[in-house]
Amino acid sequence: MKYRPKIYAEMLVDTATEIKNDSADTREKLKLIAKNFWRLLQKNKQYRELPKIMTSLCEMSAMKRGKTTVKVFSSNFEADFDSIFQKRIEKIVKKEIIFEKITKSVNDGPVFVYEDKIIDLSSRNLISKLATKLKESIS
Repeated sequence: MKYRPKIYAEMLVDTATEIKNDSADTREKLKLIAKNFWRLLQKNKQYRELPKIMTSLCEMSAMKRGKTTVKVFSSNFEADFDSIFQKRIEKIVKKEIIFEKITKSVNDGPVFVYEDKIIDLSSRNLISKLATKLKESIS
């Protein structure tokens, strides 16, 4: 039986929540769940839905912990990316956040998306804003 990606994600969150955190045994149980889940996706011919399922899973996991998921599109995630942007974006969102990093070609700078808001720090956007301000100052 085929399910929507969100239902798969809900089942994974519920199953993982039921497992008690007892180190090595927990890891083995989670590996088995992941393996069986992959088989189910293959059986239902829905393995192409995995990115949507993972997105839903991240969002649900964040909500359970009282956090907001922020999608970040960037071509380059440097080692100190989180430490540079985490607190700044949390001030804007006014909640603790979890980054969902998506590697995508954007012009020299990240683009943050949460709920229905976009924070575009790409150089293309900054140059566009500068050009607009210059045009306004000339007029």
